[in-house]
Amino acid sequence: PPPAAALLDELRALVARLQRAALAARQRRADTEQRKALGAALAALERARALADEVLEGGGGGGEGEDESLGDGGVDAGALERWRRGVAAVRRIADRADGQMDDGRGEGASVALPAESPPLGEEDEAALVEVAAEGRSDDAEALRAVIHALRAVERRVEFHAELAKASRSAAAAAAAAPYSRDNFAYGSTPFATIRALFGSCEALAWAVQRARGGLDGGGDDGEGDGAEIVVWGSSTGWLVFYAALGLGARSRGVELLEPLHTVARAQALKHASVLRGRAHLECGDCLRSDASRAAAVVLASQCWDDELCARVAVKLAAELPVGAAVVDYRREALAARQEFALVHVARLPVSWNASQPLYCFVRQ
Repeated sequence: PPPAAALLDELRALVARLQRAALAARQRRADTEQRKALGAALAALERARALADEVLEGGGGGGEGEDESLGDGGVDAGALERWRRGVAAVRRIADRADGQMDDGRGEGASVALPAESPPLGEEDEAALVEVAAEGRSDDAEALRAVIHALRAVERRVEFHAELAKASRSAAAAAAAAPYSRDNFAYGSTPFATIRALFGSCEALAWAVQRARGGLDGGGDDGEGDGAEIVVWGSSTGWLVFYAALGLGARSRGVELLEPLHTVARAQALKHASVLRGRAHLECGDCLRSDASRAAAVVLASQCWDDELCARVAVKLAAELPVGAAVVDYRREALAARQEFALVHVARLPVSWNASQPLYCFVRQ
């Protein structure tokens, strides 16, 4: 490919590596060296973002089809050399980050997934076949299309550039709230993981039945009318679409960052005829979101600060109806409150950990 296009392709791969390194370091944040590694990875992501912007602008590309326009014309040798040095510097940081992930501390080796992994793995395909076998083939096909689309988005360096910029702005604007930039690290959970979790926990299976109430073909009575599966930190909509299309339940996602919400909203609009009102997306702060009608709440809390987790736990204790379930990627905040009972723990794969503990609590 033309030089500028080749540099942009390498930046895409480096962004994916640095994202995984940041998540791995964030997971072991009590380790001083890992906190340093997290800072280095985030700084390198910022550098990659700025460099990608410069390459796109200087190479004449932008938006869809940028690779075709990144030819040699109009790009002087000095600019190319400067970009090459910048990419080399980011590459060195990514190499160090990979080394720290694989040096034997904790679960680092399991975090480094292939940068070019297929959009759908065998487990997700098998889970989608199960959905179709339940008589919901339209849901299965729509969810397959959503997963393909979201996988394509998360491999674009432009997406990570927008995410880094929005994360920086959100942290700066929330000086009085518990939002450090660490809270906005990006990761995703496979559909097969969510289906396995909800299928193995009685409290979650009951929540799905409640959230199906009043929907065509779901639930056996009207008791669950209005109940929903709520996702706080819904990102690009992964878990919301899993609940709506994969589980057949009414779902609602709340995401603070506009670029993530925009991606989710686009998929919701594209598949509106299949979703039939089962997926609702809000761009806002979960601390201002109503949880009183939730049959279950999923907290995308892996990278949240302790103070934010504690405030979320207080809010859920005050608003959740008795019997509602909560899925948490961390256990400390909810386990510390007498209003919640831990009823189930599963270790399942996510994008940053091959064996992530997922905790299910029930509001007592």
